[in-house]
Amino acid sequence: MAHNYAKPLTEQVRIERVLSRIPQDWGIRVERVPSQGWKAYLHPPEYDEQEGMFFETLAEALEDIWRKMRR
Repeated sequence: MAHNYAKPLTEQVRIERVLSRIPQDWGIRVERVPSQGWKAYLHPPEYDEQEGMFFETLAEALEDIWRKMRR
């Protein structure tokens, strides 16, 4: 019997997936701080820039701020 298991997404695929969902007219800023990690910012045209939290990976930082902005 064959099993169809989903293979985990790579870091690159996760980043591409999040970036493809962010509207073209939104600003994106990313920073990496030594010993703290990655932080992402999104700036929709009608709002102030929104700041995410620090994460170990860039994909996690982008996913975090995207989740916050969708609400």
